Amino acid sequence: MDTVSDNGNWYSVVESLTNENSELKSQIVYFRNKVDKLETELSEQRNRHDSIILTLSQQNQLLLHQQNQLLLQNEKEKKPFWSRWFM
Repeated sequence: MDTVSDNGNWYSVVESLTNENSELKSQIVYFRNKVDKLETELSEQRNRHDSIILTLSQQNQLLLHQQNQLLLQNEKEKKPFWSRWFM
């Protein structure tokens, strides 16, 4: 009788370990899916961020170019200081 009860205990231990194993596997699958989703979201956010930075950089370059053009134009229009007195 002792062997039968021991075998019953072993079966319950094995069954318990099998249940824990399948629960751990399902948790691993859940966390893998969660990580994949978060990586996708992070990648999309990174792409949005990069495009915003690129747009701001282009706008900045355009403003600098316009400012330089205005400065050059002003330099061309300026008369030397001595020409104000003698002309």
